[in-house]
Amino acid sequence: MRRLLLLSLLGVRAVWAQAGLEGASLVRPLPPTPQGESHLGNLPSGETVELRFPLPPQPPLTLAVGLGNVVGFSGKGSSYQLVLRRDAAAGEVIHRGPVIANGDAWNQSNVAPIDLTAAVRPTDCARGYLTLFVSATVSGDGWTLYRDHDQRPIQAWVLADTPEQQAERALLAELATRRVSPLPLPREISLLAGELHLTKGSRLVLAAAAPPADREAAAELVDLIAERCGLRLTVVTSASRAGDLQLRRVTTLPADSEEHRVSVTASGVVVEASSAAGLFYGACTAGQLVRADGSLPHCRIVDRPAFPLRGLQYDVARGQTVDVAWWTRLIRLLARSKLNALMIYGENDYQFRQYPFLGRPGTFTPAKAGQLADVARRYHVQLIPQFESLGHASAVLQAPELAALREAGDPWVFCTSSPATWEFLDRVYGELREQFPAARYLHVGADEFEMNFGKCPACAAKVAAGGVGGLYTEHLQKLNQLCRRHGFTMLFWPSHHGPTPELSNMSIQYAAAMPKDSIPTEWIYHGPAAYPEIATYQQLGYADVWASPAIVSYSRLWPDHATTYRGIRGFLRAAAERGCRGAMTTTWEWMGGALAANSLLGMLYTAECSWSLGRGTTADFERRYADQILGCQDPAGRLLREVLVDPTPAAVAGAALTDQRRLNALVVCPPDRVRRDFGLKQPELVAAAKPGLMALDNALQGLQRLSGQAQRNADLLPFARAALLLQRNALRRLMVTAEGSQGYIRALGRLPGAPAAAAIELHAVAVAVTALQPELREVRDLYQQAVTATGAYAGDVERLTALLTAHESFAARLEGLAADLAAGRRSDLPAAREVGLESGRAIRLGEWQPAQMSQAGTVLRLAIEPALLAGRTAARVEFEYLRGAHGLVIQAARLQRGAVAGPEDRHRGWAGSGSSGNLFSLTVPPGAATPLELLAEVASSGGTDSQGEVWLLLDDEPVTNGA
Repeated sequence: MRRLLLLSLLGVRAVWAQAGLEGASLVRPLPPTPQGESHLGNLPSGETVELRFPLPPQPPLTLAVGLGNVVGFSGKGSSYQLVLRRDAAAGEVIHRGPVIANGDAWNQSNVAPIDLTAAVRPTDCARGYLTLFVSATVSGDGWTLYRDHDQRPIQAWVLADTPEQQAERALLAELATRRVSPLPLPREISLLAGELHLTKGSRLVLAAAAPPADREAAAELVDLIAERCGLRLTVVTSASRAGDLQLRRVTTLPADSEEHRVSVTASGVVVEASSAAGLFYGACTAGQLVRADGSLPHCRIVDRPAFPLRGLQYDVARGQTVDVAWWTRLIRLLARSKLNALMIYGENDYQFRQYPFLGRPGTFTPAKAGQLADVARRYHVQLIPQFESLGHASAVLQAPELAALREAGDPWVFCTSSPATWEFLDRVYGELREQFPAARYLHVGADEFEMNFGKCPACAAKVAAGGVGGLYTEHLQKLNQLCRRHGFTMLFWPSHHGPTPELSNMSIQYAAAMPKDSIPTEWIYHGPAAYPEIATYQQLGYADVWASPAIVSYSRLWPDHATTYRGIRGFLRAAAERGCRGAMTTTWEWMGGALAANSLLGMLYTAECSWSLGRGTTADFERRYADQILGCQDPAGRLLREVLVDPTPAAVAGAALTDQRRLNALVVCPPDRVRRDFGLKQPELVAAAKPGLMALDNALQGLQRLSGQAQRNADLLPFARAALLLQRNALRRLMVTAEGSQGYIRALGRLPGAPAAAAIELHAVAVAVTALQPELREVRDLYQQAVTATGAYAGDVERLTALLTAHESFAARLEGLAADLAAGRRSDLPAAREVGLESGRAIRLGEWQPAQMSQAGTVLRLAIEPALLAGRTAARVEFEYLRGAHGLVIQAARLQRGAVAGPEDRHRGWAGSGSSGNLFSLTVPPGAATPLELLAEVASSGGTDSQGEVWLLLDDEPVTNGA
């Protein structure tokens, strides 16, 4: 019996998969959910709020709720946890979120949809709703809930189990069973009974008059088949026979479209298209159907893209170099998955004849651009240059020769009133046209300029006459004229939030004077529920708007695939519904341990969604990725998920490891600073280290299995190993220094009476530190391999080399102290804090904020609970910079109890990039119950955008003033 399964992905919703919602409908809550503006005020820990969500008559495939309206009240607490119960304030707990120490991080974590599908009962569906009681367990703060309101809705996603869903689930199961793995998933695929087996006698047939592009498509299909089953077919122009593959142009499909048809029957394979690109993509689809034994399933495919332009932005401006072999390989991988544009994010990353002092070593040259243009043409990929032409200009304008182009002397922004600016950009655009002759677009940047815009006398006069919007639109109009002059359509990043209302959302606010034949590439990365910005740009009259989600991997040790999936799928679906013609997913900042090769999964999910809108589940996408890219069978996508998608799930590794900012800082922290900066200040991270190591060990074991199975691209998997090992080494360092601190305190306790025993304790600590070095050395070498093979950021290798040296020095110092004790050359040891193995507590006293800052200087005052310093005569205080454009200068600090002030520690400290001298040793004034204060003389440097924390450090060993 012949079996037919049809997937028509247009209009068909998919099921919930591990990474997020796929196709569910948004619903709003029912009373008694709090409705209206503002929030419920400061709610104490454990207080509950009732919410109610509608349900379909039958249990849904998916119910997920979005509780981004739940936030910490002040954000200054020490721990937050979301708890959901059903039916009553003391009812059954159906969700208990992770404990998160940072209020902002907790607020952000609540934005992600919470899957409550398993909590729904038939009785809930019978009555038509599910009642939830939301509460938060909070330490050191309260919490609140913003009422349901159009501007801040409380939402749920519901996916009913319809006949269409049942048919799609059956098809996806059949695809997996029959090992059918096209990527992207075709828009329409009919799986039929039977298989075609390729043999040595199979040929690839072209028309005798086939143009060169069709012959290139045939060559690609020959390569695909050879890679998958080892057969290398001969290309012929004779009549076809049974078992052959045919590529042919037809007139029965829309002219010049990328639509194509693929038919596999007992007679052979037929690929039909009306255009060169369509035939190439049809050839790729046919090649992807070939299994390792040379068989293809009988099927019929009709396929077409959701977007005419489907692209990926590659960030080369943050330390990457352009390795032609890697870019050639990448273009081929992307093109086989039907992406047709690659945009270059460059700052000082192009060489120009007229400006020979520009162009970082290793990035684009005219010769490289020419080589890659030939590769891109063959694979139907458009290379799109990007040149920052408003903000983000400092990489170029730092050149002394271009000083006249700076806005009020600031190299971050071009001066729009300087004739030299326009002469320079005219010449640059002209050379970019020469280097990228096939590019239809030029991206001019134009975001994140607002802080320093309109400051010079000429620009300020224009602002006074016509407003800042007039100056902005004048600049964009001139850029657009230059683009048109050189044959480009202008792409630009829209203005988002600036320092004032006038400097915010300028592309929308001043749209009446903007060039409407330009295209805003709207950038939204976090995957919200709706994208009203698309309609806004369209209503304002722009020629088009391109959706630009992100692969969330910027300066992260591991990409955030959950947010990446959600953001790409949601934004591209919304853009397709509104008729947008471009999808351009961004990448940013492959540095700080991030590697481009580890983002390949997100790159190809862009291909999946820009072609067929991600209509299949992410689990099935991961199965097909494993097959197509790695050549291994992972029927449920589970191994790929454990290794490459989410190797440290919060449920296993602990929520503390989800804070990439902290993890990135820990990774490069020298061993003699780990104990103070992380062990004492972030004990929750220490607690997460052991389960985190278990998760990483599991992922590394899975990676070894995956590497053993991979038939293709296995050489990229060591880069996953590099990032996983780097995280493991950081967590091991955290545990080694925690245990080493205890060992050092024990050694101190052995003195002066038992120096030999103290030496043994100290030697054990040194051995543990030394044991970290082989793994770190392997990591450093793997990152060097990434630099050589893919043009990765060489600065990461330098940082890892410095870190390895710090480990060696730290271990050598400990070994030296142990040897001196054992030989009788000394009978004492430095204080543990002097070595970097302090034991004790770190208490966060408070913070400094931009509103408190002054460049002229101010006194920062923070209260201290008297009990914290009871019985102590001295303490240390540390000023730790967190974020902002400006650092903090600390001139002096002292403790004061009532009217009695202790002596000052007066020296120049700096809390900012490369902090130094930011630790102050203070005497505790006498007294017991009288309130204590810390007084610090501080001044922000260069501006007032500075934020940080102040820590009280208490040692277990005695602290003396001046230590």
